[in-house]
Amino acid sequence: MMRSMQFIKTILYLFVGYFLFSMNAYLQADDRVDDQVRFSTESNLLTIPLAIINQHQIVFNAEMQLLSNGNFVLTKYSEQPPVQINLDEPFILEMDKMVWFKSTDFRLKLVAVTEDSRCPIEADCIQAGAVSVVLAIYQGVDHLFDYLLLIDPANVNDAYRDIGNFRIKLLKVDPIPSLVKSSKSADYRATFVINSLVN
Repeated sequence: MMRSMQFIKTILYLFVGYFLFSMNAYLQADDRVDDQVRFSTESNLLTIPLAIINQHQIVFNAEMQLLSNGNFVLTKYSEQPPVQINLDEPFILEMDKMVWFKSTDFRLKLVAVTEDSRCPIEADCIQAGAVSVVLAIYQGVDHLFDYLLLIDPANVNDAYRDIGNFRIKLLKVDPIPSLVKSSKSADYRATFVINSLVN
């Protein structure tokens, strides 16, 4: 079953990646996002959460109808991202989820927790320990950087990174480790805030 699903996904990506529309637009599904390309056999509808047109324009929730002649027609899309964040407002990113910085073409994605040596919630520890995450920054269709951000009482300056006129700060990472239950990568979520460095 898993092999057939992977085969179907591969075929769908090939369909999306190589179809030319009447307006000569090239549409490609972005496989860096966590949401999956879906095809409904009932309605012959292909749904793409994030797609790139002509290698530079990003659209969201694109829908393509499969016609009886085997061609797909783009029937619907949005130019506004579904999740946008504002300056000075804390926001939560779940693992492999993506958000857009409002009024810009920057997007952020939590890609890894590289260390979690924090004191378990049930224990009394001499040291608090540390937790570090990797935050990927994209501008438009381009992957710019991966930043390592760290919450560690011994290294308070590692909790933020300055990017141009903005500061991205890691505020919190959940869940806190437990002696009873170990956390999987997918369980993690991190709270960030973006502030302006310009008054």
